Amino acid sequence: MKFAFAILFAAALFCASSPAQSSEQKAPVESENAPASTDARPPTINDKIAKDHLLKRVDAPYPPLATAAHVSGTIVLGVEIDPAGAVTKVVVLSGPEMLRSAAVNAVKQYIYNPFLINGTASKVRTAVQVKFEPFHSKSS
Repeated sequence: MKFAFAILFAAALFCASSPAQSSEQKAPVESENAPASTDARPPTINDKIAKDHLLKRVDAPYPPLATAAHVSGTIVLGVEIDPAGAVTKVVVLSGPEMLRSAAVNAVKQYIYNPFLINGTASKVRTAVQVKFEPFHSKSS
């Protein structure tokens, strides 16, 4: 239950990270013949669906300093994926500071199958979790 709440909370943070339009600004008026605005926020895809579209996953290396300091945890990232399936934007939503850059650098290399919306490959957003678990020494 806590995990589901964390995902919903992270998704809400990712949505809130986009700048809001102030009440003093007027939204541009689109005519019927004008093309749709490309500034519209892409739809958010469930992380489980996004995982099913993942073609190339890159493991994040455990930062040596974090290993020495016994830092572990999960980094939650907000990710934007272009119509071709490449990651174009990564925003850290939560997680230990020492692990963030390794997670971001790994996820920037992910490649997804294109997400089809109404039959057209589209830009989408999703959340990605990168887990860093401590190393356990083997004992005989």
